Amino acid sequence: MSVCWWRACVGLHDTSDASVLAPKLAGALCLFAALIILLQALVVALTRLGLSADWASLLVGIVVAVLGAVLIRRGTAQLTPSNLSPTRTEAQLSQDLRAAKDQVT
Repeated sequence: MSVCWWRACVGLHDTSDASVLAPKLAGALCLFAALIILLQALVVALTRLGLSADWASLLVGIVVAVLGAVLIRRGTAQLTPSNLSPTRTEAQLSQDLRAAKDQVT
């Protein structure tokens, strides 16, 4: 039951739609790995500019943490109860109710 509800909310109609999610997840994991490598390269670059490795790591970590906190706050501010309601499911249930009423009458 919960899988059907999730598919209705997300808009997946059959298993072929669900197979699209696997490459997206794999791509997101690759991008995350690339981000970690690029951040490490930034630490190495700052070290070569004369900053100690400890301070370079701390600086990069703080900057990324602040950026992450700002992005989370912006995303949280955009969340409203109306954005979280399953409108597709509501619309489908309303349509089903109308169809059932039409069949009864």
